[in-house]
Amino acid sequence: ASATRWEATAREWRDRLPEWTVTTTGPLGKRYFVRLTRNGRPDAGEKLELKNQGGTFEEREIVDAGFLELVRLGIYRADDALIHDSVAVSDGALKVETPSGAGWHRYNHDGYGERPDGKGFNGTGIGRLWVLLGGERGEYALARGEDARPYLRTMQRMASESGMLAEQVWDRQDSPGPWLRFGKGTGSATPLAWSNAQFVRLARGVREKRVLETPQVVVDFFGTRSEK
Repeated sequence: ASATRWEATAREWRDRLPEWTVTTTGPLGKRYFVRLTRNGRPDAGEKLELKNQGGTFEEREIVDAGFLELVRLGIYRADDALIHDSVAVSDGALKVETPSGAGWHRYNHDGYGERPDGKGFNGTGIGRLWVLLGGERGEYALARGEDARPYLRTMQRMASESGMLAEQVWDRQDSPGPWLRFGKGTGSATPLAWSNAQFVRLARGVREKRVLETPQVVVDFFGTRSEK
């Protein structure tokens, strides 16, 4: 009886995810996952005040790539059309090509990062590129049966001279000072254990040609195995 109840809930939540989190009227694309909805109404255009004085925007204007966890955890197939559409939208809003390779912002209008003059975050700032997000994109590439080594090499190029990965890297060609180089670590936490752990996880995934942390029980339950 418990199993039946839990499985029914899992199916219901999976089936209702688009209803709760996908806008079809947003300004960034035909349909895509939004970062957050207060009341599970992604087309309502409700206002959202961002942390760190990032500003106030409609929920439909704020995106991140958190939906890729639905692939990593076996809830959606990597080749699902909704995932594909949302990747295109999030890339358009968050992706930056740097001399080290592609990097991604955590979400648009993020206020957590160095200030425009390059001085450190003091409760307000501008979110820069997060190293670990490249590793997450590498795992998405693995799930699609693609070569994820370019993402691993990008993370390596973003590392410091001692091989440590920062929380964030500078996201602009212009810089207020020589200590901030396009595609290299900022004054954010270095080393960030989360970034370095993501590198290790992707490196192992590349070696084994699979996403290591996808629960097989979830893949079997939802039937989300992608055919290679």
